[in-house]
Amino acid sequence: MPGGSRRFSVQQPVRGWNSLQYGNCVEFGSNGSFLYAAYIDGRADDGHLIWVIENGTGCRHLFVRDAPITLYSI
Repeated sequence: MPGGSRRFSVQQPVRGWNSLQYGNCVEFGSNGSFLYAAYIDGRADDGHLIWVIENGTGCRHLFVRDAPITLYSI
């Protein structure tokens, strides 16, 4: 499904990014809509920053904990 048209299941959002580990698969959402799935590629020790690699495109993105996104562990 294209980004934005899929809704999340009953998954709970990831609250503490410091629990994420290299290789974990996560889904990204914004305003309740699906954006894309990605793999954790790196994380600051305090969990404030994460690097992810987008599934399908291989694009690498950096996110700050205050970014307006929600992560769901899959």
